[in-house]
Amino acid sequence: MSKQRTLLLVISALLLALLVLLLFFDKKTNWYDSFNAKKDAPFDLSIFTGEIENLLPNKTINYYNTSEYLDTYQDSDTLQTLLFIGSDITIFNVDWEKLENSIKQGNDVFIISRNITIYGDFYDKIIDVIPDINQPLPLTFTDAKLKNYQSSFIYETDFKEITVKNGKQEILGHLDQTPIFLRYKIGKGYLYMHYLPHVYSNHYLLNNSLAYPSAVLSYIKNEKVNYLNHYFPYKNNRSSNEIQNNKSILYFFLQDKHLRMALYLFIFGGLCFVLFKIKRTQRVIPIVPENKNRSLEFVQTLSNLYFNQKDNKEIIYKLNHQFLAKIEQKYHLKTTSLDTNFIKALSKYTNLDEQFIAQTINQIKIHNSTNINISKNDLTTHYLNLKKIIK
Repeated sequence: MSKQRTLLLVISALLLALLVLLLFFDKKTNWYDSFNAKKDAPFDLSIFTGEIENLLPNKTINYYNTSEYLDTYQDSDTLQTLLFIGSDITIFNVDWEKLENSIKQGNDVFIISRNITIYGDFYDKIIDVIPDINQPLPLTFTDAKLKNYQSSFIYETDFKEITVKNGKQEILGHLDQTPIFLRYKIGKGYLYMHYLPHVYSNHYLLNNSLAYPSAVLSYIKNEKVNYLNHYFPYKNNRSSNEIQNNKSILYFFLQDKHLRMALYLFIFGGLCFVLFKIKRTQRVIPIVPENKNRSLEFVQTLSNLYFNQKDNKEIIYKLNHQFLAKIEQKYHLKTTSLDTNFIKALSKYTNLDEQFIAQTINQIKIHNSTNINISKNDLTTHYLNLKKIIK
């Protein structure tokens, strides 16, 4: 096994071990207060979402994404209550004008959030909650009829006061001495603001009864309730039964911790398989054909061109041209002037008789300057003479 493949196997094993550790042994609690209507973290709302129909019996509950509802808001002849729950809720001027007109007609708006911003009339009141056990703070109502529903809140809190431009404020509840449950009369309806959504969270409801949240929601009088949360899918007018029926196959795996871990391991294993499959499968190497010796084909072509056509004149002309080129290359003699000096020099270099050299050079001059007919024997004799000179 190559070093590269061994290294890949080690890295993959370490990554797989890390994934298992993260999935099976990561016990860190997420205390982020997102107030997701479907998640199970301490400060999410899955328990409340599952119990809302029990907390509001005999009422029709519809589920909307907050942004979706505000974008597609349509007024209705039936009196209704809009129930917002989230960490930070901002309502801009255009949306507030629609909601304000709806409240004036007798509808109610119920906002439960740690930070509420309504542009034009209401500004921030932020409650920061630190998840450290501290002295319990009392949750109280100003209405004596709700005294038995009072509770306590055991987390350290930091308040920033609300600023109100318009509307008469009515305090309905406190956390210790701080107003956290407010109501404003606007026309025929009411605007409710509750600044401690943590009492609707999974952590609070697991450690306390539903008494306090149910008492807060008891102010909802209208039969139709539109429950708005940022984390609902963008699908209009869905009941809780529809939510259960529309769950996908993937949700079936993701809702259970062990099935979710198995799905993650399956995905990771598939990625590892693809990685090693890529490494193991070698690219197809094309077959390179062997180089062929085409010298014979070249000779055959030349022979067909000249010899078979008995063009002795052209053949002898090319022999002469090739002979002179080799003389220049081998002996460095210029062949532009085939005079007596050239003949003497060539005789000296080749150690051949000067008369023989002179006769051969004379034949070259004759062949190159005249159109005489050349026989096959003359061609053969001249070729042997040239070959004798340039060995």
